[in-house]
This record gives sequence, structure tokens and C-alpha cells, in this order.
Amino acid sequence: ANGRAIANLRGTFPWPAIGKVVEPYGRHYSDDLKQLVVSNGIKIETGAMHPVRVIQEGNVLFASPFRDYGRLVIVQHKNGLTSVYAGLGDVQVKQGQTLAALDPIGLTAEGGTFYFELRSDEQPINPLAYLTADKSSELSSRRTFR
Repeated sequence: ANGRAIANLRGTFPWPAIGKVVEPYGRHYSDDLKQLVVSNGIKIETGAMHPVRVIQEGNVLFASPFRDYGRLVIVQHKNGLTSVYAGLGDVQVKQGQTLAALDPIGLTAEGGTFYFELRSDEQPINPLAYLTADKSSELSSRRTFR
């Protein structure tokens, strides 16, 4: 049932921030590392100190610095979906907090990029398949990104 529910969400989520995808999902060649890498999410470039918002209502499972990921926020949504936001410069939520869609979770760091990942039942899925093609979707327009 979760699989069908998740499949029905394709192309419906607002972007967590307006920006440009600078690292794709899946296998790709890294110019920086000079090798093939696998990414379970995407890296979005937005500019420094830009607001990052949660894509769907949910509960904050984790909100703290974590290893080399910088400041990390993990949000559990319905139907076994989890969203991950890493490399944030500032986190504005706490573990256990309940969020509505597009609530702010933090700000990008000085480098202006952050990592975004979607998981379905703990397995990574391509976030680009689930984000709306229109970065100014109806849901996104209800709240500004300022």
C-alpha cells in the first residue's frame, strides 16, 4: 500500500528551496573527485543563508550536526516517506517537532548549497521524480521563500 501511495505522489512535492541542482541523484562522474560516485539525493545551490523548507507535513526525527554532513534535519512523513536535508548552516527546528508543509527548517550555509534526499521505507528514491516540475507550484506560492 505504501508503494502505491508513494507512486501517486510523483511530481507533487514543492521544492525545499528555489535553486539549481548541481549534483544529480544516482551514479555520476565527480569532477572534484575524478571518479564515479553514487548519490542517494541531490545537491541544490541556492545562495548563502537561503531558507530551506520541509516538503510535506511531518515530524522531525533528527536535527543536529552529524559527522561530515554538517547540520542535518530528518523528517518522517506519512506512508513511510522520509526527507533528509544536510549541509545546512542553521537549523531552526528541534527533534520531535511537528511541521506543516513548507515550514522553515533552516538556512543554507555560507557555501550556498545543501543536500536533499527522499527515502521510501528507508530506501533512497530519486527526489527529482517527486518534486513538482514548476518550482513555483501552487503549494509553494502559498508561502514565500523569504
